[in-house]
Amino acid sequence: MHRTEYLATASVNDFIDWLANNLHHRSLFAHSYLDRSRKETVAFVGLEDACGKCYWKNRGTFGVPAGVDLDSSHAALSALRDALRRAIHSADDGAILEASTEVMAWGGVRAGNVRWLTAQSTRLAQILTSTTAALASDNLAHPLLNTLEQLRFNAGMTKVYSLLVDDFIIYDSRVAAALGWIVVKYCQDRKLQQVPAELAFPWAPSKEAANAAAPKNRNPGTTQYHFPRLIAGRHHAAWNLKASWILAQVLTRVPASTF
Repeated sequence: MHRTEYLATASVNDFIDWLANNLHHRSLFAHSYLDRSRKETVAFVGLEDACGKCYWKNRGTFGVPAGVDLDSSHAALSALRDALRRAIHSADDGAILEASTEVMAWGGVRAGNVRWLTAQSTRLAQILTSTTAALASDNLAHPLLNTLEQLRFNAGMTKVYSLLVDDFIIYDSRVAAALGWIVVKYCQDRKLQQVPAELAFPWAPSKEAANAAAPKNRNPGTTQYHFPRLIAGRHHAAWNLKASWILAQVLTRVPASTF
């Protein structure tokens, strides 16, 4: 399926219109959650308020100082994007490994991702270049996207590719939960009996101990509206693309948006 074909699907097109019309709605997207690291409840009214209260602690990178707000992450990711693209352009695997490792550190997903990157260090330029081209093709049937299990696409690599592919979002468990939450709002407003298959953004569990005292809920489903589990590889990549296409299209219909 090509991007234009997916966006022309009736349910997808209707969701895009609905979200564009409600993007600045305050009460519809009011929400609160427990920030476990700060031990406090954070509440926001609308998505713009959520942006203003965004909290992601990062240690700083490539000359960008450490910070916790959205502007800080934007500065860090911009520096990481520039370093990563320069390294790939020069086919410098050592520099690519360094920049990719820094991306994982920013996202708090080093562990197995850095081990994998290090093991592939002599061919990172080829891997990232070919996968970036496949993702940028706007074609879910691209041959490489159907063999991604042989490579890697997970909550770590989505962060790397978000810096290499234009208009490509990070799709991890937090983003999947947020997208599903918004889709539930849409389904309730439209009085749908179930989540349209084209909008069933898969969710993933959070990283935490099995016996966590206050477990995080990343499943946005309800008794009526259900979402599948996310599978690493081509399944993850395909839904990352679909989510990116939808959000990019929403913003074209809200030209004055602060987003």
